[in-house]
Amino acid sequence: MTAESPNSADPITALLIACDRFHSHVTLLADQLRDVELGDEDAERVHEAVHRTFTTVGLVGSLTVGLQRDADEAECPHYNVLSDAEWARLSVDLGAHERKLAYECELQPGHPGPHLSLAQSFADRDTWLRWVDRGVRKLVDLPPCLAEDGPVDDPERCLLFDGHPGKHSFDPDVVEFGREASPEMQHRMDDLFGG
Repeated sequence: MTAESPNSADPITALLIACDRFHSHVTLLADQLRDVELGDEDAERVHEAVHRTFTTVGLVGSLTVGLQRDADEAECPHYNVLSDAEWARLSVDLGAHERKLAYECELQPGHPGPHLSLAQSFADRDTWLRWVDRGVRKLVDLPPCLAEDGPVDDPERCLLFDGHPGKHSFDPDVVEFGREASPEMQHRMDDLFGG
């Protein structure tokens, strides 16, 4: 790796240089931190710094090589992170959820099209993080799936969006790719899933 400035190289080379420098520097600091006792305030500051770094590294990983985790065969292994700017947009309107470190794809493994994870629920809408491996990501507002299962007086509702591919969230044993979206959602689904 050369010593050139990350700003003077193409984005991929700049990223590789920055990662190499970061890795070397943090490795040296980790050796020094082994003998340091952290107070509550220091621990909080370190936590915030590591969280910001994880978010940034996760975002870069998502955009360049995709992010995957170990998952059982009933779960899609892909996940993503929200940037600070995306979270700022989602936290302004008093959403129902706290920010998570990682947003796991909520569709079943092998699903067609992009990955989606619920990013925030508001009184009037649900906002989903939509992404494809190695590229485009977007926050999209989607209406909820209206499917229900269980007793009439206490039904279990599907936690996914209207027209989602595959099984409902309440029915983990059934694989039914190709279920049709409601007519009013078909155009939106075509846009989301490249149909």
